[in-house]
Amino acid sequence: MSARQRDRVMDYIAVGKQQGGGSRSVAARRRAANAGISSHQRFSLMLRRT
Repeated sequence: MSARQRDRVMDYIAVGKQQGGGSRSVAARRRAANAGISSHQRFSLMLRRT
């Protein structure tokens, strides 16, 4: 996983938190999946972030 990809995921997570989740986080999750990032990776990133 490249640093650029991780930065993009962090942006998606940050946006999702600002928006309070909802449809935004769903769209972010879909975009992250399209970028080839598994939900497990996103989850572990989220845990590390908080």
